[in-house]
Amino acid sequence: MSTLDTAKELLRKGIALNDAELIEMANSLIEADTAAETAVQSDITQVVEQPAPPERVGADDFSMTGRQIKEGPTPINKVDRGDNLFTDDKSEHMDIETPAFTPSPRRDKAQKTKQKCVECKKTIEVSDVHRRDFFVCDGCLSNKRR
Repeated sequence: MSTLDTAKELLRKGIALNDAELIEMANSLIEADTAAETAVQSDITQVVEQPAPPERVGADDFSMTGRQIKEGPTPINKVDRGDNLFTDDKSEHMDIETPAFTPSPRRDKAQKTKQKCVECKKTIEVSDVHRRDFFVCDGCLSNKRR
């Protein structure tokens, strides 16, 4: 059993029996044990060198400049259309000839028809896809006049 364990046992018994001499004896053993440990620790601390702490910097040493606001609604990542700088010098692929072709027929432009709103009686031009017998315009639908 170490001296520290012995001191703890004596302290417990001294408190239980309310004996001042046992408590003093336990305290003296603890002090002797800690004195021996501090002597060993002081030797160790003398060998190890701590690096110097960095210098403290005051708040006045920092300065920042504000962001300069640009005038106008120009975005930061604006992309402009570049110029086509290609010039055909006819040095490449002169042996290839493009065959003649006829373009495929395209569909006609969608026609708008006039429809009369059932609710407000306005005449509105709508796409042929939206033509129907019972037509209600967008204004009447959004205002919930129906």
